[in-house]
Amino acid sequence: MAKKTASKMNIAIIHPDLGIGGAERLVASHGHKVHIFTAHHDKNRCFEETISGTYCIRCFPTSAHFLPSSCFMCIYTVVFYCHFLEHTNFLRRLFRKPIDLVEETAGKLSYTLKPLVPGGFDKRLRENVEYLEELKNLAEKEGVSKQVTFIMSCSTSERNVLLSQCLCVLYTPKDEHFGIVPLEAMAAQKPVIGCNSGGPVETIKNGVTGYLCDPNPREFSMSMAKFIQDPQMAERMGIEARRHVIESFSTKIFGQRLSQYLVDVTQNKID
Repeated sequence: MAKKTASKMNIAIIHPDLGIGGAERLVASHGHKVHIFTAHHDKNRCFEETISGTYCIRCFPTSAHFLPSSCFMCIYTVVFYCHFLEHTNFLRRLFRKPIDLVEETAGKLSYTLKPLVPGGFDKRLRENVEYLEELKNLAEKEGVSKQVTFIMSCSTSERNVLLSQCLCVLYTPKDEHFGIVPLEAMAAQKPVIGCNSGGPVETIKNGVTGYLCDPNPREFSMSMAKFIQDPQMAERMGIEARRHVIESFSTKIFGQRLSQYLVDVTQNKID
């Protein structure tokens, strides 16, 4: 929601779960006053930006008190940013069906390769718990449990250290709506190996900033082998990856485009 005040606005963001996700990291004020209303905000499992005091965050755990009554006292323009929910239950499948048809990205994420790297782990989500247990069992079965470290939720500083030490980054979700991980990796000057569907197709330049693969172990392993056999190539692609992110997906560029979009939508609404 955005209330216009000249070129600056009061922006209200309604977010059901203010945890670890790309949308949280891309909320840039650009001079606007940002208020975030959420039903869940765990300060032990969230991006630092959401607890730095930059934004006014109000948590309403009870749905009956979720929407602030004051928002109905002003004229607002509503912009809907849709996060693609996983097909994990009937309601989510029902919600995603028309979106899948429009975007032509239908496909069940249950077939997604599970990443053996750090990620946002939420013990409230049964899928997260089950996936972690499945991965640990798989590592034991394959005899690599001593070579694999599972980091359920890492801080920004921990992530930066891991990115600085790695050769490349694997991003395994299939039909991901966008995905901030490839952008963070490329910003850290690392090439990315991702699935050739969904968001990575937009953010990864195949053969230039990384590789786009079919979602199967063989293609991912072949791409990994290229970087292992030629670390200099990985370094060159990493340099190009950082240039690509700065030119097209930096917080400044991305934020300016979103800010202008909100201003344009509000002006058209009022005019």
